[in-house]
Amino acid sequence: MSGNTSGPNKRRVTKRADAVARAEQAEAIWAGREAGVALMTHLWLNWALIAGAHGAQARRARGRYGGAKESSLESRRILEEMHASMVALVGVAFAVDALHGELAHLLTPDADRGATVTWSDMLRTFKTLGVRRPRLQQDFEWLFTTRRTAVHYRGTKQVPVPHPVLPTKVAEEVRAFTCESADRALQLLIDVIAGVIEAARKTAELSEWSHWHRESLAQVVRAAKLQRASELSEAGNPAKTSVIRSAARRAP
Repeated sequence: MSGNTSGPNKRRVTKRADAVARAEQAEAIWAGREAGVALMTHLWLNWALIAGAHGAQARRARGRYGGAKESSLESRRILEEMHASMVALVGVAFAVDALHGELAHLLTPDADRGATVTWSDMLRTFKTLGVRRPRLQQDFEWLFTTRRTAVHYRGTKQVPVPHPVLPTKVAEEVRAFTCESADRALQLLIDVIAGVIEAARKTAELSEWSHWHRESLAQVVRAAKLQRASELSEAGNPAKTSVIRSAARRAP
């Protein structure tokens, strides 16, 4: 039996080898061992900004409820809130995943980049860094379970459930994706980012990262249009709350 790789498998192996080679070259440039230009996109921040903007959009859609004389108009507003909330919640999950990947690589550069990472792995890394928050594990499980349900959806017929604020009944999925769920996800994301920034300041490998990304937190707060620190964090962590207040002040 031949050990040669051919067809689609060979293309996949070649593509991965090329990606690893480019990453190693970029790290050599970054470390000053080679001459050249190396760029890094903080994809977690892009996802966070997308999530924040859609969370604000979901809240605006909720604000347009009431006074609709046509049921079709009310239905459209319900869907506007649902669609924006779906993007916000899934965007938060992607942001947390990408943030974990960036930090994990900085902490353990030799780690296998192709390894499967679960939400409990992410949670463990953030806790190791010193991120603390009430209901942290419950909110992580809720976020990634909801994301998995949305992305790997299996449609089934269900009994309608009451809408959170309107005197009507809707599908379970509509109630799962509302501005409340978007805000819950965004609050978790902002708390995690703030906690990482505060904790990373004391970690040699991440101190520079912490310095640069204080403004990133302000960008997320600004995109989500969440201004007050009381909206962003639960009491009990003065250092983290200070980071969030500082971000809120930079978010006009």
